[in-house]
Amino acid sequence: MEKMNNNYRIVATTDPYHGSRKAGFQRYNDTTYRKVIEEGMTLREAQKELLRMFRESAGRYFENWGVACWYIGEPGLEAYPTHEDGTRSFCDDVITYRIEED
Repeated sequence: MEKMNNNYRIVATTDPYHGSRKAGFQRYNDTTYRKVIEEGMTLREAQKELLRMFRESAGRYFENWGVACWYIGEPGLEAYPTHEDGTRSFCDDVITYRIEED
């Protein structure tokens, strides 16, 4: 059952080399730089936004997240299956975008 609160956000993470060179990324720990893309969303809103972001990165339309996970096209672009808690993520080259709970 979906939690009906606005305590989810989408974050982007990357390695220190790329994170130190991209706008808006800040050091999170020794191995990760991160950037908050959007926050204050319900889980459903975050899922819809992440799918929209994946569609934009792929340059094509996917009806739902399951179809996006089957996409094999552009090297380095991959959507991962939904976790048990409903969160999702995808990798676009050196950046991983994911939903996390606040």
